[in-house]
Amino acid sequence: MRSCINAADISFSIPLATNAARGKASAARARMTGIDLRIRQFINQTRAELEIAMVNVEATREMKDIAELELDAARQLAEAEARRFETGLSDFFQLNLREQAVAQAELKRWQADFDHQVALANYYGVSMNLESLGIETGMPQ
Repeated sequence: MRSCINAADISFSIPLATNAARGKASAARARMTGIDLRIRQFINQTRAELEIAMVNVEATREMKDIAELELDAARQLAEAEARRFETGLSDFFQLNLREQAVAQAELKRWQADFDHQVALANYYGVSMNLESLGIETGMPQ
């Protein structure tokens, strides 16, 4: 019976400063990756908010146009009803209803205009268009 014992001792020596530098570099890369991900998230979120703001501006513009058309139609109907009233073909109740419809259409137009202005302000805020918001930054252009 033969017994063979082989023993080998291998040791590696890496200076502690090299390990510390690698650790710092790895930590810096991780921080940079984290910052990059936060920037991408901010850009994507801002892009989505900007698209929503643009859709709102367009929708409120369309609502404003519709409210204008509705107001014009209500005014025409009220004028026609006033002519009918003058000729005796209508009564005061019908004339009053038409005038109320004009008043309601005017309120809708004002509300649509207000909503459009709010949507524009939101768009300018999201797009950081400070000049359109009337905000002076004090920074050189």
